Amino acid sequence: MPRISQILNEVESQRLNVPKFQRGWVWQKKQVREFFNSLYHDYPVGSLIVWPTASAGRALDSIIDGQQRLTALYGVIHGKAPSWIADEDTSALTGLMFHLDDQRFEHATTRTANDPLWIDVSALFTKGHEAWAAEYRQRTGEDATAHYHIRVARLLGVRDKQINVDKLPEDVSPETAADVFKIVNRAGKSVSEGDLVLGQLSLKWDDAKREVNDALGSWRDGDYAVSLEWLLHTMSAVLEYRINFDALLRANTDDAIRSFSIVKAETMNVLDHVRDILGLDATTSTAINNGLIVVVVDGVVHRSKGALSPNTRSLIGWWLLSTLHGRWSGDVRNRTNRDVGIVAAGGGTGELLRELRSMIPAQSSLNLSTEGFGLSKTSKPYFLLVRTLTRRRGARDLGSGINLSFDHMSPLSKLEAHHIFPRRYLNQHGLERAQIDQLANLAFITQRANLKIGAKSPAEYLPELQARNPGVLESQWIPRDPDLWTVNAYPRFLEERSRLLANAANELLRSLIGEDL
Repeated sequence: MPRISQILNEVESQRLNVPKFQRGWVWQKKQVREFFNSLYHDYPVGSLIVWPTASAGRALDSIIDGQQRLTALYGVIHGKAPSWIADEDTSALTGLMFHLDDQRFEHATTRTANDPLWIDVSALFTKGHEAWAAEYRQRTGEDATAHYHIRVARLLGVRDKQINVDKLPEDVSPETAADVFKIVNRAGKSVSEGDLVLGQLSLKWDDAKREVNDALGSWRDGDYAVSLEWLLHTMSAVLEYRINFDALLRANTDDAIRSFSIVKAETMNVLDHVRDILGLDATTSTAINNGLIVVVVDGVVHRSKGALSPNTRSLIGWWLLSTLHGRWSGDVRNRTNRDVGIVAAGGGTGELLRELRSMIPAQSSLNLSTEGFGLSKTSKPYFLLVRTLTRRRGARDLGSGINLSFDHMSPLSKLEAHHIFPRRYLNQHGLERAQIDQLANLAFITQRANLKIGAKSPAEYLPELQARNPGVLESQWIPRDPDLWTVNAYPRFLEERSRLLANAANELLRSLIGEDL
């Protein structure tokens, strides 16, 4: 087992690293005092767990568990805060005092300042035994007793205490390292595989954490749910045409920065196209899954050849279709790698569709069925699809009759979900929530419309809307047959509207993709 002095030397020589994904300094003064009390009295203080990694070809270990203990050791013994907590409150690391008679630790107060039996622990470690003895003699006018010298030597001997350091295997993946972190830090900060990789990138690229978080923040401000793992996977896919964090860990500094810059620029371009093509407004949070990695890589491949990708529109249609068919709900890594490989080799939407069909061989067609529109409104892919249909297929606002095209939005045209068969009306007739909240029972209206329907039956209010704005019901794929507007016909209403929505959705997808499904 290494001595504490050896561990601190490895920190100073940068062979031992505290990754920037770690939570900040959270120990209070009491915890620092108790930790040094345990060291002084030879009580157990636990192990450090490290992850052997490399940066710029140089081997180093990253702390997985033990950051707070390592920070306390470094701060008190060196008399200064370590670099990894430079911007945090470090008062708990300063002013630690040790009483020669009571052999206890306290933090400095006016009382400890006037009593020569209180030793400044950091000053002792930095100046040494002889300097303390001289200061004691100056303050008291006499030499320290032998048992005081023994206690001072024992305190200084903390540097020679051994602490167990457990190392993960050298070839362990970031995913396994993240799992270990979660196990040993159950009460601490949650960390992901992406956090670990970003921590390693920060060793060779000082601005990695700031640059990456700034990019993620800008996309999230635009209501795109882009994850850290998604961004890092896309960077690795640009480097090696497959999602593999090892590619990022192996990359030199210039290649890592270049991959980020390329991915950031192309992602912004793709997200702009997603918003325009699918008619998304900035008030809707859009989940970004691995399918868009494929779209971004395709754009990067074409830009590297000096041209914009001609596939972007059709690939966004493929992304929506593959999401609706659940391609990204399982075996995500392998499916992503297969699709990235297709576009990297110059393949287009047609080849991606063939790969998608191979996932669902029982179906002769990729056309959407009516089943998806019978799901709950919480089914995000289909919820997104109905919003897209509303914005892009000529739907009109039920209240005002205005066109709900994305191109004609006003500040008050934010879309809100409206139950065609009102929730209160169906509740009064004993229907369950799962039946009430089906997507086939939802239409999107504007905030301005503010329909005051209450618990009216569709048979009562739909004729009024149709009379006020002829054609408005058809534009929202609401069946025109009045026989379907009663509670007894509600199941048949859902079935018919699901059919109308599925037909409209398949027509939209074919127009985006440019070929039959």
